[in-house]
Order: sequence, then C-alpha cells, then structure tokens
Amino acid sequence: MTDSIQTNNNKSDLPQAALGIAGGAATGFALRKGAAQLTKPYLKTAYKNIDKFTPQDQETFVKEADRMAKEAGIKEKGFAGINYIDTSKNNKITDIEEFLKEQLKDFDGSKASFKKLMEKIKNLDSPELNPTKKISTDKALGKFFGGVIKTVTNGSLEAKLKLIFMAVSSPFSKMADLLTGKFKSKADDVKLIKSLETGAFDPISNRIFTSKPASVLHEIGHAINKNASFLSKIPGELSLVSKVLLIPLAILTAIFTKKPQKTNEEQPKNKSPFKKVKDFVHNHIGLTIAGLFTPILVEEGLASSRAVKFVNASKVLSETAKKQHNKALQIAYGSYLIGTVILASIVKLSVVVKDKIMNTPLKKS
Repeated sequence: MTDSIQTNNNKSDLPQAALGIAGGAATGFALRKGAAQLTKPYLKTAYKNIDKFTPQDQETFVKEADRMAKEAGIKEKGFAGINYIDTSKNNKITDIEEFLKEQLKDFDGSKASFKKLMEKIKNLDSPELNPTKKISTDKALGKFFGGVIKTVTNGSLEAKLKLIFMAVSSPFSKMADLLTGKFKSKADDVKLIKSLETGAFDPISNRIFTSKPASVLHEIGHAINKNASFLSKIPGELSLVSKVLLIPLAILTAIFTKKPQKTNEEQPKNKSPFKKVKDFVHNHIGLTIAGLFTPILVEEGLASSRAVKFVNASKVLSETAKKQHNKALQIAYGSYLIGTVILASIVKLSVVVKDKIMNTPLKKS
C-alpha cells in the first residue's frame, strides 16, 4: 500500500508518522476542551427546560406516557416499560467508581462476604429507601445492566448479536477517541449518570430509564421506532452501527493513511474501489463524519416528531406545558446538530494537523 503510514521501503517515516498522530491527538484534545466550554451554556439551557414543568404537569406526563405506549401497542411487541429514577439528594451518585468501591470494600470472595454483598443490593428494594416506590439511581444502574445481562441469557438472537457486535467494535471506538484527543475521565461517568437521569432508551433491554417525566414521551418515540415495524427500526439500527463502528473506522482510516498525492505521476491510473474509498474518506473526513451522523439525526428527529405530535393532540396537557415540552425537544435536537458539526470539525482539523506534520521534512542534525 503506497499511501499507508508504514511502508516496506521507508521505515524511517515511522517517527514522523508517530509525531503527526500525536500532533493530531493534541489538536483534538485542545479543540474538545474549547468546544466543551462553548457548548456548556447551551446544554445547561437544555437541561433547565426539562426541569421547568410543574409537579402537576410532571404527573400528567407520566400518565400520558403510559397512554402513548398503549396506543402504539408496543408493550405487546416486547417493550419492557419505563423505570422512573428517584434523584433526590440521598439517592444521587456523583462518582460511580467510589460507589462501587464502597459496595465492594468488604468483599473477599467468600460465601459469607457474597451473602453480605447481596444483602446490600437487596436493601435497595426496601420501602424505607424508596417510600415513593420510585427506584434509586444506583438501583436504576443495576436494573440497566441487569436488563442487558438478562437479555443475553434469555433474549432474542438479535439482542445477543448486537451485544457481540458492540463488544467487537468497542476497541475501534476507544482508539478513535484516543487519537482525536478524547481521554476517559470521571466527567464521563457524570455524563453517563446525567444521560440516564435525563432520559435514555436502551434498545437491548427494550426499556426506558428517566428521572424527568417531561422527557419520557421522546423516549417512547424511540421505543415505537424500534418496536412498531421493520421499517421504523431501520434508522435506530443504522445509528447504532454508525456510532460504534462506521464513525470510528472512518476516523482511523483518515489517521492511519497518508494524504493522497495530487501529482499524476504518483497516482495509479486505475484505483481499486477500496483505494478510492480510502482517499475519499481521508480527503473529506469532515463530510464523511457528518454523513455517518445522518441515521442518528433521523432517529432522534423521528422520536421527537412522534412526541410532539402526541403532545399537540393531548387533551389533558396545558398549552403552556405543550409549548415548553416542544421547545425543550427543539433545543435537545439542536444539541445533536451542534455535536455533529463539532465532531466533524475536530476530526477534520486533527487530520489536517497530522498530515501537515507528516509532510513537513524533519531537519537532520
């Protein structure tokens, strides 16, 4: 391969290639930090809009969510229901790692220790901890992953294949993140909890988790997309493939290939289809990332449009609540559009910096 970073004829390119990749990662890291600061006010507004509803409106949303799911007939098709998370002060987790350490600190692997650990987990179901019959955040996390485990054990072949696919794709995703400046931190755990609390539909366990009743209609929209018909589930399936495999592979392709030469002498006359794809991805990595985000944007848009249509037809929600709900979804969808532009720009600039460093001859001492 004439355009790969490592060639058989010139292994001296490797130090410069490594320097280029490092420079690209550093660029991505700096851009991600800057983007996080710029988008923080927008995301803060998005979360605030979900919290603006009165307790009466929140209660109405819970009832309307049940009605929306019932009218769509998705419970009969496998939808597992909604878990409302209690996020009162006593139930909040600020650090998943510390929470797990606390639960496991006395566990030594013995039967007695295991029994003691099981008692701790069992106590999460006690009425004293959950007087409102809502589930705590830590129990929600347990149910979330428990639902996935149950699906692997007793679920459909489709669910099992999805989990295998995600496990196989995970290294590509982690490497793509790392080489574009995204390093795992405790902030990622906080984001996971925040996402779970705000509202999330898990397509594998086919269940919704949320602490915000106002967001649940949008998540019901995702559940309808998945369970209504073969056609309605296509955007969701494609978005999963894009997120965990295609986007990471596109990033890695752009990073681990040299910029295609423009001179006719160095370009083969008849490129293979594979070479053409590689060159296109490298030269248009920003456009490629944006294109691969299309299924994600379609899936989110369909879920929101279902929720907006249902809310507008509701006879029990106030007009104020309807406007607030629809505005909140507009802002939330805007965050996906902004996220698409930001990631495409970060990756594009990271690759440009990497190419610049690789194509600049190192001075020999």
